[in-house]
Amino acid sequence: MNVVIMYGGKSCEHDISVITAKQAAANMKNFAEVYVSREGKWLLAKNMPSPSDFADKEKIKRLPEVAFVPPYKTLWLKKGGKLKKIFDVDAALLCFHGVNGEDGRAQGLLELCGVPYTSCGVTASAVGMDKIVFKEFVKGLGLPVTKSAWTDKRKYQSNKVGVIDEISEALGYPAIVKPCNLGSSIGISVCGNDGELMRALDTAFEFDERAIVEQALKNFSDVNIAAVKKGGEILVSKAENPLTWHEYLSFEDKYSAGRKGMAESKRRFPFECPMYGDMADAVRKIYSALDCKGVVRVDFLVTDDGFFVNEINTIPGSLAYYLWRDEFDMASLIKTLIDEAAADMKRRQDAVYGYKSDVLTKSFGKK
Repeated sequence: MNVVIMYGGKSCEHDISVITAKQAAANMKNFAEVYVSREGKWLLAKNMPSPSDFADKEKIKRLPEVAFVPPYKTLWLKKGGKLKKIFDVDAALLCFHGVNGEDGRAQGLLELCGVPYTSCGVTASAVGMDKIVFKEFVKGLGLPVTKSAWTDKRKYQSNKVGVIDEISEALGYPAIVKPCNLGSSIGISVCGNDGELMRALDTAFEFDERAIVEQALKNFSDVNIAAVKKGGEILVSKAENPLTWHEYLSFEDKYSAGRKGMAESKRRFPFECPMYGDMADAVRKIYSALDCKGVVRVDFLVTDDGFFVNEINTIPGSLAYYLWRDEFDMASLIKTLIDEAAADMKRRQDAVYGYKSDVLTKSFGKK
């Protein structure tokens, strides 16, 4: 089976994607690697075994450029303005994080090429990436979310004081500001007054065109639960409680200090939570209603009074394999993802995509 690992991307989460991909590669045999550079070039990553290799610009410059061209499943080598076939791809293990990879764009290309891939589809990926849309989706399922407001860059820059007044009146303080389409806690700020809110929005709009502002909770815990489909059944992991001294998990909490991705972040696992049963049901409900594929991680905020759905990660860091210790090792998880992706693509390709019609000849044929 010809499997490609796809990762990197023109995204603030580029580096985290590289880490996830290399964790996956260490548990696989017989695969190729398609690395998407920070500039958006698709490259065949040969002789790049370590994440640190991707900090070497000279090494990256020497990598050959590749392409997918719909409707073919072929991975092509680009050279001298021509395409040369490398091989037909049987499955793609997606390790993208953030925009231009996790958000449905890469999934759309692979759909057009007929290549099975191991993540949520186009719609679920796009909804999951957009914090504003996902929150509305969850509310529509009748699940609890924190109170929030949102604004866009154009509106904010044309009337900063008015937008600040509107948000502060609706939510009060403290509040948390997030770029709409970023993950890994990039661009997030906690603010306690109008001045801090303005600075937080200025920061968020460096990364995105829209920002969401959420009412901050007091005395809460972060609790994460993963889900994956196997043989048509949605499996739900045990809960984890990531640990931090801050109001939220920062990028540094997740990835710095020599940690190798989310798998080595500080956490309590398994985390005994009295509301686990209801939260697990919420994960299943979201996974099913959003028609998720592959492994996802749903993040909750938990207080003494209840829980709130916070976000979904449709390609979680380290593929969330650390939440499946009792069910899968990483190699088994990857095999499950690839098997499910291939079966799902076959089912969809067996669907009817044509409809016999004479509308063109009747309306536009010769009279």
